[in-house]
Amino acid sequence: MTTAATAATVAPSAPAHETGPAGSTSLQELAVALSTLFPSVSGTVTAAQGDRVDIDRGLDQGVRPGLLLNVVRPGEPFRHPLTGVMLGASETRLGLLVVESATADRAVTRWVGAARSSESASASGAGPASSGEAVGPIRAGDQIRTSDQPLPIVLASTAAGQFLTTRFRAALDDTGRFRLLPFATSIPVPSLIGDASFPMASAAETAPLVEATRELGADYVVVFDVRLRPSGVMGGVAIMETRRGGRLDAVQMPLHLNPDELPAGAFEGPATAAADAMVQVMAARTGRAFRTMEFPYRAEHVVIGDLDGTGGTAVAISDGHRLRIYSLKHSTTELLAEEPLERADRRQLAVDLADINGEGRPQLFVTAMVDDRLDSYVLRWKDGKLTRVVEHQPYYFRVLTPPDKPAMLVGQKRSISSPFYDRVMTLEWTGQGYREGETLTLPDDVAIYDFTVADFTRDGRGQLLYLDRSDRLVLVAPDGRVLGKSADSFGGVESFIEYRPIAINQGADSEPLRARIPARLTAADLEGDGTVEVAVPHNVPLTKRIERIKGYQYGQIHVLRWDGQQFVEQWTVPRVEGVIADIAVARLLGTGGGTQVMVLVNPTAKEKVSGLKELFSTQSQLLFYLMPHGSG
Repeated sequence: MTTAATAATVAPSAPAHETGPAGSTSLQELAVALSTLFPSVSGTVTAAQGDRVDIDRGLDQGVRPGLLLNVVRPGEPFRHPLTGVMLGASETRLGLLVVESATADRAVTRWVGAARSSESASASGAGPASSGEAVGPIRAGDQIRTSDQPLPIVLASTAAGQFLTTRFRAALDDTGRFRLLPFATSIPVPSLIGDASFPMASAAETAPLVEATRELGADYVVVFDVRLRPSGVMGGVAIMETRRGGRLDAVQMPLHLNPDELPAGAFEGPATAAADAMVQVMAARTGRAFRTMEFPYRAEHVVIGDLDGTGGTAVAISDGHRLRIYSLKHSTTELLAEEPLERADRRQLAVDLADINGEGRPQLFVTAMVDDRLDSYVLRWKDGKLTRVVEHQPYYFRVLTPPDKPAMLVGQKRSISSPFYDRVMTLEWTGQGYREGETLTLPDDVAIYDFTVADFTRDGRGQLLYLDRSDRLVLVAPDGRVLGKSADSFGGVESFIEYRPIAINQGADSEPLRARIPARLTAADLEGDGTVEVAVPHNVPLTKRIERIKGYQYGQIHVLRWDGQQFVEQWTVPRVEGVIADIAVARLLGTGGGTQVMVLVNPTAKEKVSGLKELFSTQSQLLFYLMPHGSG
């Protein structure tokens, strides 16, 4: 770990050294590192000419350019009037010195004016200091020392650092070395952290800030900055003295933010996007969701994207009967539209999102069923409204994105005796509807929701990945060879299609059969390093069943990569207290390029419930996680 002592020795003109996450520092440690830049120093003036003053203390004693020193002249000693015991000596304050240059044991300073009342130079055991100004010029033999009182400073944050200012201010206050003055200004605060070094803004750029803080009576202005880096969040401080505006020092450290240091609730202001990115990165490192959306109903499906083609982000949530569209902003969520509930017996089985029709905005493909009949339809979001593109389609819809090709729509029908009938085929937009295209080559018993396609082996051709009936991942080459199978089972299914196959001697009131809709497989370059990963939910079931409802203990998201021989786990969303109904993956603006995984969670089924109302009474949640990103 970068210690405070190490940080305090960073030379003002030297580039700061970035360490890895193992060397991360808390805000408290950064504050302590800052306090060590103001050591207790006392010494003697060795020479003085004009406003130049040489002293017998240097770098070895903690003196560095930019440090402010009190200069005093000892007066006559005085004794107790009754006992005659020596009590100390009076002093005359001569003013304030600022260090301009220093060697190991010497320093050159400049007189910068009279000391403020807060700069009283009374030493321990000394008598009261004279209130008068200097009597004659500074000369050899006068004494110098730093103030033992809390230093009056101003804390100014860059836009990116504003969301941590309150926390860092409290950490500085806890050191006992500083007296923080209230400061509110519209003056731009210069950024500190660069790409290759630790640059400071020019004197002209910092002059307005220094002048404003000097007028408040501050000795120093501390500029606090944070910046998102591939290795995490970097925190930095630069300290300038206010008399001449010279820089005292600069400290930069990788920051570790404890969960209770992440901002709670909405954060508004110009730093919102930067704050969001910082919070997401730190949440990823602590395994926490950085954002939660709650819905007052039991949700089943989620898709996310730029629904209207304007560059914004919206979330579409299905409760199994209708879609609702929500805006996704930095700190607020707003319901934009709600699909009318045309008939209560229509059940939405799946929702997908892609611009298949070439409209410049994606369409929502809703697979729906009424009784035993497929009644799917397509929606578009335009001018704040959901409108039907086509309806009454006899297909299960699914969007696939093959390697290096645009998204494609595929479909599958059902028959009177089977929930998934015959072939999976491409569906092509004609301008009025969809026509059936070529048939996909799939293994037996692999239906439309069982698989995905991606280039897991990086050979440019793409492979088929599907969940078998035991919920194991199976990877298949284009020639049909099975390349491998996962050792672990995933999935855990909550979605089913109920159907009544027509058979001889079958009663009208016979119990319907069930066909599962497996957990969504999402394959993409999730870590940003050029290699495809797959994100797959895993709901851990209870050992017992509640009538026909399968109960679950908890859910997780596993992100796996094919290493040429087997699937290797890259990352896992920690245990979610609920059952995962669906997931969505997106790379959103303002996140530093990181991939976000949205996890739709419903209440966990319990082994003992009094009825379905209790089982499904609580809200659903959409949890936002940030993938650790290989390229930053």
